[in-house]
Amino acid sequence: MKSLVAGKWIDSSDGNVIKVLNPATNEVVDTVPSLTKEDTQRAIEAAYIAQKKWAETSVVERCEILAKFTELVLKNKDELAKLLSDETGKPIREAHNEIANIQIGVPAYIEKVKHDYGNLIPRGTEKGQENTIQYTIQQPLGVCVAIIPFNFPSDIFINKIPPALLMGNAAILKPASAAPLTLTKYVELLVEAGVPA
Repeated sequence: MKSLVAGKWIDSSDGNVIKVLNPATNEVVDTVPSLTKEDTQRAIEAAYIAQKKWAETSVVERCEILAKFTELVLKNKDELAKLLSDETGKPIREAHNEIANIQIGVPAYIEKVKHDYGNLIPRGTEKGQENTIQYTIQQPLGVCVAIIPFNFPSDIFINKIPPALLMGNAAILKPASAAPLTLTKYVELLVEAGVPA
């Protein structure tokens, strides 16, 4: 597999790769680029540029894109579950269950972002604020980095990447070296759904 950096699927600039082993069989499942410091810096710089445009995308459109991503994951659930099983050594049934959680997690975040974009705190609800109305506005932070461990990569991805994207942030995904394959496929599906590469 390759890594998505600055809108292009690339190998590491120095050609180094990481072998992804099936822990149950010790067989090589695939390889991924072992990105250099320079490759990583390019990803960060590109994310800062892309985030500004993504933040201008309406909440409705971001929700539609993430809903389409969910549909694509479910359409490819068997392939994704096999990949997750192969790279983590999970039983296939457990891998299917973890992939299926996307149909719970992402729609929940979609509903949350649509209904909780700003909050009004009525006056008098906090001591000393009897005559003050407080209003909060949710805004993107900018570029978020999601470091995902090997044990439940899909579940943890669901709790990091979709919420960041829905709020208008750019997201840099750093999966565990031992289990990056399923999440790399997720990135492919995010781009297919309409998230800028």
